[in-house]
Amino acid sequence: MCIRDSDYTRAFLDFSQLADQGDPRAQYQIGVMYLEGYVVPLDPGIAARFFKLAAVQDYATAKTMLGHMYAAGIGGKQDLISAYMWLDMGGDRSKMLEVAAKMSPADISEAKLRGIACRKSKYQDCD
Repeated sequence: MCIRDSDYTRAFLDFSQLADQGDPRAQYQIGVMYLEGYVVPLDPGIAARFFKLAAVQDYATAKTMLGHMYAAGIGGKQDLISAYMWLDMGGDRSKMLEVAAKMSPADISEAKLRGIACRKSKYQDCD
């Protein structure tokens, strides 16, 4: 089945409206559209911002996506501590262990402490 550009345009408009209202699923979908360049310019930086909006509302898929982006340096510089933190909170253990293999024990401890602080702050202190 072929999806027409107009279908993506309609989806983007619908998701945008919901994202503006704070819907984390819609924020995640807008992020995907920017990450893949569907009817919007390809922009991993904007994608990361939308994923973070969803992640701080405890949307696990967005947390995992942020972790993958930090691990690969997509949308910003590579940050293994942030990658580990978001992958841990998102529940992607296999990728988290892959990232941990590239980190020092001190960096892993810092990532875990940042994750604890992030959760305790109800996702307000996650940087």
